Amino acid sequence: MGVLQGHDHRNQCWRSSHAQRRGLLLGGAALIAGCAPSFLGRSPSEDGQPSSQIADAASSVSSQPTKTAEIIPDVPRDAIPPLDLPAYDLASDVRWLRPSDLVVGFVWKHDARAYPARLMNFHEIVNDQIAGRDVVVTYCPLCRSGIAFDRWLPAEAAPDGEPLLLSFGNTGALYESAMVMYDRETDSDWYQVGGVAVRGPLAGSRLKALSSRTTTWQEWR
Repeated sequence: MGVLQGHDHRNQCWRSSHAQRRGLLLGGAALIAGCAPSFLGRSPSEDGQPSSQIADAASSVSSQPTKTAEIIPDVPRDAIPPLDLPAYDLASDVRWLRPSDLVVGFVWKHDARAYPARLMNFHEIVNDQIAGRDVVVTYCPLCRSGIAFDRWLPAEAAPDGEPLLLSFGNTGALYESAMVMYDRETDSDWYQVGGVAVRGPLAGSRLKALSSRTTTWQEWR
C-alpha cells in the first residue's frame, strides 16, 4: 500500500520536437499503490495473464527481429532515466493527481499499483517487484501504450538455457513511433509495444505481457 515518494525536482526531457514525446518539465510526481482498481469497469486478472488489450497488441507484432534500419535513434541512451525498485507512498496521501489524469494500473496478489503518466512521461520504464513478482512497467507517451511485462525470460529463450532475470533501460530510439528498450544483461533491444527483442543476443525472444490497464486516476482508485 503506497506511492512513490513525491519529489519536487525539475528535469528536462530529451525527445526531439518532431516526436512530440512530452513536455519539458516534471515535478511533484509519485507512483501509487494501494488503490482499489476498477480498470474502467474491468478488474485485472491476478494470474498474470494478459488482458485482451495487451494480448491483441502483442500478437500483432512478429516474433522475428525487425529490420534494424527501422529503429530510429532519437535521444541518448537513458537520457530518459528508468526507475528501479522505487519507493511508494500511500494512495490516500496523494493530493496532486487530478481525477482525469492517466495512470498505468497493475495488480498482483492483491497488491495494486498505479503509475501516473505524469511521472511515466519522464521515466517510461519502471523495473519493479510487486508481491514477490519481478515486473517491468512501461509507458510510451507518444503512442500512449502502457504495458507490464514479466522480467523473467524462460529457460528455453535464454542464451545459457537457464531462466534469466532482466532489467531494462531506454535506448532513446523509436520503432514505429514507439519506445525501444534494452536489457542490461545482454544488451538486446526490445520493442515496447510487443515485448519482442528486435536485435542483439535475444533477438526474436518475447516477454510475457501481464494484465495491466491504462485508465484514469478516478477509475483506478
